[in-house]
Amino acid sequence: MKNSIGKRLLSGILAIVLVLGYIPAPARAAQEDGLCPHHTQHTPECGYVPAVEGQPCGHEHTEECYRSVTECVHTHGDCGYQAAVAGVSCDHVCSEDSGCINSVLDCRHVHDGDCGYA
Repeated sequence: MKNSIGKRLLSGILAIVLVLGYIPAPARAAQEDGLCPHHTQHTPECGYVPAVEGQPCGHEHTEECYRSVTECVHTHGDCGYQAAVAGVSCDHVCSEDSGCINSVLDCRHVHDGDCGYA
């Protein structure tokens, strides 16, 4: 009988220990200056790099950044063209006004010191 009580007690303790293993350990937040008590000064050995304020790119898209793409959207239903009738031709001309020629952004700008990007 004593052996049975000992096994129950041992299994209960084991269950409690397993459940407590799922509880996360508390962590201390770093101080505002980024240094912790055991690290009183940043050195090159610790790998710390101070934050640098970023600079947006000053590049603006100009005509060189675009290329013309021709994709004809014309259908012969509106122009009166009929393939079976001789002498009736289509007078459609691809242009920007007709919507067949579009400018597509094709900028090959690389961020560097010239544009001020950081």
